[in-house]
Amino acid sequence: MESIAHSTHYYAKPSTIFKDECETAYYMNWLGADHSTTSYILFDMQVTHMITTVTLKQTTQVAEFNRGTTNFDILVGNSTATLTLATQGVMTNVENPRVQCKDIPLQSYHVGYIARYLQFTATGYYWHGPGLKYIHFE
Repeated sequence: MESIAHSTHYYAKPSTIFKDECETAYYMNWLGADHSTTSYILFDMQVTHMITTVTLKQTTQVAEFNRGTTNFDILVGNSTATLTLATQGVMTNVENPRVQCKDIPLQSYHVGYIARYLQFTATGYYWHGPGLKYIHFE
């Protein structure tokens, strides 16, 4: 399931964003392109699955503390050409540099679609661009 068909990014480690681990190195995040409101990660599950919930965690970028996602869209579909908006949301604000990863809550959103593809699109950011610490969907 860790196949990523495409990601607009300057740094992404697919396997690391599937683990909610604050103790690991701070760079274990997906970071969108600088100053982008269209950065995304597209997950290809190879076959269709019922996706009921998406759980997310905001990035902290502790060392640089220079980015985070504000608003986002979750899109789903069986073709990358015809993705449907499943849900939208607002990530936890972590603009306070004293916020530790362990203190940032997981945020869950209902999806309720059968799909092969799931796309997380950052539609807003603070500082230099969007980021994501963790994503899980089931």
